Amino acid sequence: MKELTVKLFVVFMLSSFLIGCGFGIEQSRKIVRPIPFDKQKWNIKDAEMRWDVRPGMARYLMNENLLIGKTQSEIYRMLGEENVNNYDEERNAKYELEQFYGSNIDPIAFEYLKIYFDENDKVNKVEVEFRKTGDW
Repeated sequence: MKELTVKLFVVFMLSSFLIGCGFGIEQSRKIVRPIPFDKQKWNIKDAEMRWDVRPGMARYLMNENLLIGKTQSEIYRMLGEENVNNYDEERNAKYELEQFYGSNIDPIAFEYLKIYFDENDKVNKVEVEFRKTGDW
């Protein structure tokens, strides 16, 4: 009986830890504060430094509606070429904002700025997409 109690306790604690880690990532995404867009910081080569600023800049661009109505070429001049393989959909652009890591070296989730273009190649919708990997 004591062995079963210990095993159940260990399973409970491990489950609580894993759920807590996932909850922490979800919660941290919700408190990103908008920061004014800066093209040089947006396109900085160091990925970790870019992840520090891109989520806030993306929120700023969305909140201020600075992308709606722009053409695809204007978006590329402003944000640079897409840095994410985006072959699944024709009329959108996708920019990586952040990667989230678990206990190993592979990311467990990604956050993207997704920009949708209409048939005239003008932006008609912008959103932040959060995508979990199979390692979640």
